[in-house]
Amino acid sequence: MADTIDQDFLSEAIARIYDCAVDPSLWESTLTYVRDHFGAAFLSMNYMEFTAAYPVAQPQMVTVSTPWDRSFLDALPPLVSIIPEFDKMRSAGLDVTVTQLDLVKEADFRESEFYERWVRPQRLRDTCNINFIARDMQNAMLSVTTYDGREVLSAEERALIQTLTPHMRRAILISDMVEESNGWREIYHDLLDRIGIAVLLVDQNARLRYCNEAGEAMLAAEAGLRLTRNFVAPTSQPHVRAFETSVARACSPNDLDVGLWGNGMCLPDGAGGQAIAYILPLGRSDRRHALGPGLAAIFVTGKSDDLPEMIEILSAISGLTSAEARIALGIADGRSTQDIAAEADISMNTLRKHLNNIYAKTGLHGQTQLAAMINRLVMPLAKRKTPR
Repeated sequence: MADTIDQDFLSEAIARIYDCAVDPSLWESTLTYVRDHFGAAFLSMNYMEFTAAYPVAQPQMVTVSTPWDRSFLDALPPLVSIIPEFDKMRSAGLDVTVTQLDLVKEADFRESEFYERWVRPQRLRDTCNINFIARDMQNAMLSVTTYDGREVLSAEERALIQTLTPHMRRAILISDMVEESNGWREIYHDLLDRIGIAVLLVDQNARLRYCNEAGEAMLAAEAGLRLTRNFVAPTSQPHVRAFETSVARACSPNDLDVGLWGNGMCLPDGAGGQAIAYILPLGRSDRRHALGPGLAAIFVTGKSDDLPEMIEILSAISGLTSAEARIALGIADGRSTQDIAAEADISMNTLRKHLNNIYAKTGLHGQTQLAAMINRLVMPLAKRKTPR
């Protein structure tokens, strides 16, 4: 059982998660590593798509899990609608841990149909769920399920789980962008050249070490990034310093550093459009180093309607939690803190705590500086959607 934040575990877990960005087949072993640290029964990542007919129609569900009885995992989708208070878990927002026993008394849970049909036969007790992707009709949820004889997860353990999910989201967003490469089963430069998005490999000074064909075309067109004396930089001068900081952090040998602030940004492409750059730390991982002779990989994609919600993007490219990102976007939109607190249904006290966390993570002082920084990052998304 993990009662304190174990920095060695956290560093190794985050490194493994980013390895999954280039080789999704590693998710099972990565989840197993996390499962063993918590002494859990099993961990699963559950991708659920709901239709307007839910709950009459069961969600479409894909599950990646640690080794477990597959017959029980396959039996879960038809039972989702009878999980006590499941919709409260589903609507909990990004990176918020919610356990079954948070929502229903244990004695009542043990009397439920779901417990009798699915939980009791497996000798389980509780599940901690946390959304790392949350959209109107789609959820991706990490579930940490515990045995019947185990204590419920402590506040410290839940905080540790919350630390992992932003990195999972970043890894999955990067994997989604290169989905056509069949999960990166073989990592060669000719494979990178078949990827339709720009991929650049750089060192800690943003010196270009390699780029694929799409990257060459992007740099030649100066569509967001340009090449000057073999150094990569944004075409927009206000973005240069943030880009350099982001690359330097991604090139740190410690993957933990990426969780602080900045592993990507939104960039104007010079033609009235915009692009989103995600930066993957290659670090000391042999598997990620197989991409080529760089310390960081930069993936650049254009803004389109099928990209994630702005809250997701800002959370993924920064060290802010989803709640903090929502507040930061509200501040950047010029809204009052009272209005932001009312919409989020939180007290002003809680909002001030979130703001203090934001300032601590960004090194900024005050709402004016925060708004300016957020607008430099995300204003190129001219059609940015209102935070939910």
